[in-house]
Amino acid sequence: MELRFTRSATKHRISHGRSAHVIEHYRAVGLVAATATEPERFVFVGDDAGGVALEVIAIPLAVDGLLVIHAMRLRPKYSHLYEGETR
Repeated sequence: MELRFTRSATKHRISHGRSAHVIEHYRAVGLVAATATEPERFVFVGDDAGGVALEVIAIPLAVDGLLVIHAMRLRPKYSHLYEGETR
């Protein structure tokens, strides 16, 4: 699967490698439905290689890929995914 990254994906100092690790080894994934102004988004939650819990948000690309638009330390907003669901 191809991963692409926007500039905003590293705004919170989460490297591409750390984001990719979460996507490849996620603990849970949620789906945010598309709206009139925003596309469908996946929310991946899991630990990076160092054990830090992260949230990574990505938009599906047309051909087997994801565009990562956001990554940061896990916030309470998505902690229910991290604590309650497993792969």
